[in-house]
Amino acid sequence: MTDEEMDLLCGAVIDPEATKAFMQQLPIQAYSSLTRESGVGKKRFLWQYQRDVLGYDFEEIQTIGDCVGKGIQRVAILLWCVRIALGMKEKFPGIPASEVPYALGRHEIGRDKLGKGDGCVVEWSIEASKKYGLLFRKNYGSVDLTNYSGQRARDWGAPKHGLPDDLEPLTKEFPILEAAPINSWQDGCDAMYNGEPLVGGSNSIFTKRDGQGYLILTKTGGHCTVFDGYDDTLGKKSYWSYNNASWPKIPGVRIENCPACCGPITRGMVEKMLNQGQWYAVSDIQGMPAQSDDLNSYEML
Repeated sequence: MTDEEMDLLCGAVIDPEATKAFMQQLPIQAYSSLTRESGVGKKRFLWQYQRDVLGYDFEEIQTIGDCVGKGIQRVAILLWCVRIALGMKEKFPGIPASEVPYALGRHEIGRDKLGKGDGCVVEWSIEASKKYGLLFRKNYGSVDLTNYSGQRARDWGAPKHGLPDDLEPLTKEFPILEAAPINSWQDGCDAMYNGEPLVGGSNSIFTKRDGQGYLILTKTGGHCTVFDGYDDTLGKKSYWSYNNASWPKIPGVRIENCPACCGPITRGMVEKMLNQGQWYAVSDIQGMPAQSDDLNSYEML
């Protein structure tokens, strides 16, 4: 990808005031306040549950700067695949339509503050997914969401637009119910060990791998993405798995046979990213109950 192409797709707006306002209304003020088994010194790959349930590694490539909607889409898929693996859901509800959290975040929560350009504040789309919910890649009659459309995301996210009125009530069935701030390496390891993926924005972009498969910082720019697993058993080589499934595959060696859109980022770089923008563990279960024992049992099958 050229620098110009990457700049086009970078749409995470880092807004400290929006972050502060969002965090003040969260029931769970810090992930570290939850009581659960620690994930430090262990490993877990949430992308594996997605692969087991869907039978493939999900990708859906952006065409505009709507990476925030794509981030919400991916954490929802990961959450549901974990639930299905644990027997907590009967079936996969469908691929979420990324245009929905993007547009609802910009219009309903952000109140059109960003004007006509692309992009969204991560917290706005999380809040929209909590307050409203999600729709899926299917035909709703008045609107066919079967296939992704960057132009639709741009149109719905434009000032004075938003989601069509007849679709908004249909989002209520599948909300994101909880989000908890991730403030440290331990927080993130604990969350992913308990089956909760992370979503957030930073100024770090990775599109290349080194000879061992670790991702290399390519350039800077506001981008929303997901962490979908980790390995904290490797000392200085311990890493979190960076999932960028809305961009082209990352060529090169892949550690642990991870998806081609994913790659490891070492602790030092992860901690820099945690300081560049706020990250969140998300859940579709009120209160974010611990699930590590259930996941351990699943992995021993």
